[in-house]
Amino acid sequence: HRHPDDCGSAVPYFDHPFPSVLDDFYSDVEGDILFFGHTHIPLMVSGSRLYVNPGAVGAENGGIASAVILDAEDGMQLAVRRVRYDLEAVRKRLREKAAPYYKYISAHFFSEKGYTPSPLMISNKTG
Repeated sequence: HRHPDDCGSAVPYFDHPFPSVLDDFYSDVEGDILFFGHTHIPLMVSGSRLYVNPGAVGAENGGIASAVILDAEDGMQLAVRRVRYDLEAVRKRLREKAAPYYKYISAHFFSEKGYTPSPLMISNKTG
């Protein structure tokens, strides 16, 4: 849930960032592909490298689990997988098992109104 450096102060990070913002934010991180998450919103954007938010396998509003598979065996292949699941069955199971924070999870991730995430707080790199 934090910038890989994890040593600075928290700054807001939004769900649909511009490539230039990601380039600046992750300027101290090496690599051609950078994965990040927490927002539950799938995203692939190119800047000075490829930035990937795989979405969420669980706690996904709308009953669609989202994941990204990176196959680096023969080059770099990215595959996006989105799988529909029975959202009502998940709600029922959470209720039956008295899952911790069920009311919060239900209201924020499984609401019929939909879930609009707040800006994610991740650490800002420091000089």
